[in-house]
Amino acid sequence: MAKAKNKNNSGGEGLSEDASKILAALSYPIWIVALITILIAKPKDKYEKYHGYQGLFWGIAMFLVYLVLSVPMYGIFWRTQGLVSLLGIAILGIEIYFAVLAYQGKKFQIPVIYNLIPASAKY
Repeated sequence: MAKAKNKNNSGGEGLSEDASKILAALSYPIWIVALITILIAKPKDKYEKYHGYQGLFWGIAMFLVYLVLSVPMYGIFWRTQGLVSLLGIAILGIEIYFAVLAYQGKKFQIPVIYNLIPASAKY
């Protein structure tokens, strides 16, 4: 699913390493944190920007997947509401996994999402 490497390349000019890791980790389950991370990270803080962009694009993609799959299920088959709930729980579980990897300082690539990250944010 996602390739992981141990690499925390925080530029050192902006936030402390712990704050960088916390922002990077929270970028996956909470979209607004990803957006704030992108906006407040200094240009040399590629670790925060990388995880901010990846978390934001991941969140948008999962929202669209959830929306596309849940609207027909709720509208047509009321008995499939359990499947929609399981989908939401699965997405949350994956987001928590990504958050743990980011907090550990690992660089990982989510297929397709990685290609959307601007070159200036990749490290």
